[in-house]
Amino acid sequence: MRTPILCAALVLLFPVLAHAQSASAALQDFGLLGTWAGECSQGPGPTNNHATYLVTSSGGLQLKYQSGADYEDSVYDILDAKRIAPDKLSLRQVLMSNDRVTLDIVLLKENDKIRIWSSLFPDGTALVEDGVMTSMTGRETRWMTRCP
Repeated sequence: MRTPILCAALVLLFPVLAHAQSASAALQDFGLLGTWAGECSQGPGPTNNHATYLVTSSGGLQLKYQSGADYEDSVYDILDAKRIAPDKLSLRQVLMSNDRVTLDIVLLKENDKIRIWSSLFPDGTALVEDGVMTSMTGRETRWMTRCP
């Protein structure tokens, strides 16, 4: 009796495990895991954010975004990640401190540097389009390099 129940549980759980593995593989294949910053030799600050992409001890994916000692770190659970082009990775992330904040992000990677190419709320409101911050100053997003 235990074997059929165990098999049924595994069949139901397999898609969830496969999805988590494929999102993790997408981050690894894109070379995203680790810490990225505009200037790695400088600590995190409002003009030099540090972004750390990691696999948690439970196998989940997270982004820890640091803006300096005077600011609380923003930690996002990465729910989905997939390669959408050789130089672009799509992420769906949810802010852990406020699960109503969900963002669909596309990262652009060129010459071992990354930048946010687009950032959208689920309703389509854009924070970044084609590498330009729409709701702020209209400036381009900053290139980040992997920190040692």
